[in-house]
Amino acid sequence: MKNTQSLKNSSINGISVLDIACGSCRDLSDAIVQMGTKSADGYFHCVDAEQKAIEYAKEVLQVNAPEVLFQWEVSNSMGELSGTQA
Repeated sequence: MKNTQSLKNSSINGISVLDIACGSCRDLSDAIVQMGTKSADGYFHCVDAEQKAIEYAKEVLQVNAPEVLFQWEVSNSMGELSGTQA
């Protein structure tokens, strides 16, 4: 998420991101806040093997990014995929 400034300054509204091994999504939350209105109408597909990490990320991002669409998936991205939707 080092390029949030260039995204913020671009003419693009809304972005699509696949975040594998997303963990608690603190970095994603910070990036969305930094992007401001440019993150509106964005789509983020977040995947992590830990259900607790997904639950925490949902809480954090619900507050910081209410206008962004998220898809949550509990799955082991490094091995056999379980494909459980959160």
